[in-house]
Amino acid sequence: MWHTTHLTVLTVLLIAAGLSTVVTYVAARRRSNPADLPGTGIPLLDAAFLAGGPGRVVDTVLVRMHQEGRVIVSRSGLVTVTSNTAYDEVEAALLVAAGDLRQRDLPGLRRAVMTSDAVQRIGDRLAAHGLMLDPALLRRARSARRLLWLVVLAIPVSTVVGSILAAGRGRGAREPARAGESTEKLEKH
Repeated sequence: MWHTTHLTVLTVLLIAAGLSTVVTYVAARRRSNPADLPGTGIPLLDAAFLAGGPGRVVDTVLVRMHQEGRVIVSRSGLVTVTSNTAYDEVEAALLVAAGDLRQRDLPGLRRAVMTSDAVQRIGDRLAAHGLMLDPALLRRARSARRLLWLVVLAIPVSTVVGSILAAGRGRGAREPARAGESTEKLEKH
């Protein structure tokens, strides 16, 4: 009896996890038609985001500012800001990340600007226009996939545990009967 209930519950969990995974992946992969974009193309930083994500946006801003003489990048990886002029909000985020000393190591500066609200807004805007997948939906899809794998792995584990418990109950039920028989025989003698 327990074995049948056990398999029914696991089957229902497997079906539910599978359906959840499929529905989430379909929703994550669905792209709307790009809308409200200028007819002459997309802005430079939007193209950089599409080409390489937040890191490419920071690299593009650093190259642009370096070419204009507003930052200096040393061979050792130290970025020095030479001008406090920012032409967009990502450049402003870079200036803030450089700090009061107007210097910062390149890896730390990149991380700070990549996670800034200005760069995240570029990604959100591109997702809203249908040019990239929504990161929140992709995270949900990955979680659904992990849940499905967990259920799939739980089936053999719970089957083995159920078999061991059922075998233990079978032996345990016979042993008291034998013990009862031997005490009855002793009482008769």
